[in-house]
Amino acid sequence: QQDQEKYISCAHVSPEVWHENYGEDMTKDYFSTGLIDQPYYLGVSSQEGLYIPKFVAKGDSTLDSYFGLQYEDNRKKLAEDFLRPMKWVDYCTKVSANNCTRDDGIAKNYPEEGNYNKFFVQDLYIGHCYATLENDCDSSPQCTGHVVDCPNIYNSNVVPLMYHLNISLASSGGHDITNGYDHTQMLEIWDAANATKSNVMMLDWDLDIFFLKYLGTDAESTKVYMPPATQECLDNKINLGDRLSQNFTERVGNKLGACDDKIDNLKN
Repeated sequence: QQDQEKYISCAHVSPEVWHENYGEDMTKDYFSTGLIDQPYYLGVSSQEGLYIPKFVAKGDSTLDSYFGLQYEDNRKKLAEDFLRPMKWVDYCTKVSANNCTRDDGIAKNYPEEGNYNKFFVQDLYIGHCYATLENDCDSSPQCTGHVVDCPNIYNSNVVPLMYHLNISLASSGGHDITNGYDHTQMLEIWDAANATKSNVMMLDWDLDIFFLKYLGTDAESTKVYMPPATQECLDNKINLGDRLSQNFTERVGNKLGACDDKIDNLKN
């Protein structure tokens, strides 16, 4: 909290604020002192949720609702349909017959060090999806398909939804605890899915860069519907602290909180 007598006036604008970006501490320490103005409505609404490309939904219309994803009967199907994305350097060292010394239609060459962990690079690496041990239902009865969860700085209800609705999908990113992906990686994975026409399911919001980039194309985002966001469900959703908890019970939260996200009226 700033000392009002020593505070030097300055200006900073946050052009887009979601409801979870501010809470009681910010209200107490900043809004109430006048250091930060209360957010006001932009007149723009957006919704976070799970999305698949349109070409995936057209290929299998059961994938755009939790009804077609739930239960053990769908475990093997999801594990076979939603493979894990592969980084450029891993493709070259583990899959490519020539270690990317020649253009093989997937990778044009071996990546420079700065591109090792890229999932897609325009004109150089179109991406590759593969079945890991997590996808192998013959070896593991707990096999899963892949879903792309967001980075640790954002809240997400992917884990509670998969757990309580019995949907056999899990994220495999590099973020601790959540296995989420960086936002840049999320964009690359969607680009790669489009380039290779591979199945992908991703947590996103309907004003994101790639949502708008692919609007009107065969790879535009198609919403995957979850149970409706009742007030009871919204009251029982996990928060960011729960998502990052070491305690699995806290990460999955209450079954009552397993539903779609509400439509947010964005503020600035």
